[in-house]
Amino acid sequence: MYNTSNNYKEKILLDSTVHELNIYIDGKKINPNHIFDFKQKLELFNNNEFCLGCTPEIDIEFKIYKASLPNTYNEVYVESGIEGETIPMRILYNTKANRNG
Repeated sequence: MYNTSNNYKEKILLDSTVHELNIYIDGKKINPNHIFDFKQKLELFNNNEFCLGCTPEIDIEFKIYKASLPNTYNEVYVESGIEGETIPMRILYNTKANRNG
């Protein structure tokens, strides 16, 4: 659980609030106009079992403009929130580290 301000708590669910999605590859922020699609899937019961203290499995899928993807990369960091206050969603580590992998 992340601590958020009262401003965040008041604004996050309002229809008029503009939500931010930031993706960083090896610390370099991807231009938001280069993000074509983003999907997040939370799955709590992936093996029909639930244990006290379980955390959900999170799958993230996104499409970005190919020129924004470096030839090699090690880390992808995703954060979301409102202007001025974002929270981390996921840090992904690339084990193949190439554009075709």
